[in-house]
Amino acid sequence: MLFDLRPKDTRSDLFDREVELGRVVEYVGRLGLPITLVLGFRRVGKSSLILVAIRELGLPSIYIDLRKFEERQYLVI
Repeated sequence: MLFDLRPKDTRSDLFDREVELGRVVEYVGRLGLPITLVLGFRRVGKSSLILVAIRELGLPSIYIDLRKFEERQYLVI
């Protein structure tokens, strides 16, 4: 669905990120890199890219969304 503010989790909803998705899938899937950082400006699709890659790879993973803590100075667990 276009114009939905939540991160996408299917390839059909991901727009114009085929190259980046291919790289993440290659680095994590083929090369087996256990930790991969996806860096970039705010609101460009990093979370969506990661969620689609996780779904396509089918590997065990942990995804933690910390956006609700953006306004806090400290995170208390």
